[in-house]
Amino acid sequence: MALADQNLTSLAGKVVHDSEKLLGQHVDLFEAEFGQEVHRLGDSAFAMVLGVSLATGGIILTGLMLANLLQWLTDWPLWICYGLVGGACVAGGVALVHLGRRGMAQVRLLPQQTVQAIKENLSWLKQQIKGPAA
Repeated sequence: MALADQNLTSLAGKVVHDSEKLLGQHVDLFEAEFGQEVHRLGDSAFAMVLGVSLATGGIILTGLMLANLLQWLTDWPLWICYGLVGGACVAGGVALVHLGRRGMAQVRLLPQQTVQAIKENLSWLKQQIKGPAA
């Protein structure tokens, strides 16, 4: 009987050791996935900031030049030319912001692979503790 108790104790120790090792691997996987998501979030935020900056810069600098050129070519009132050129710059900026926003929508801060792996391992661990079903 002592040999059976020793084998059971040894088996329980191995299960605990393997569970600790598995948990450590899940933590490493979580950190890696979280890092990837943060990187994607940063890239998307950068695209949005760049889009807003370009739209603003385009309105201020290029808009002045193009509005005056349009007025010279068409002889329309200057305010109409400024409005048309400004609207085109804003549309370009909005398109860039939309691109960044779409990228942010794809960011998942909760790593799906890690969550699924933890669920599977917990299920396996429960089966090991309960033993084979009758």
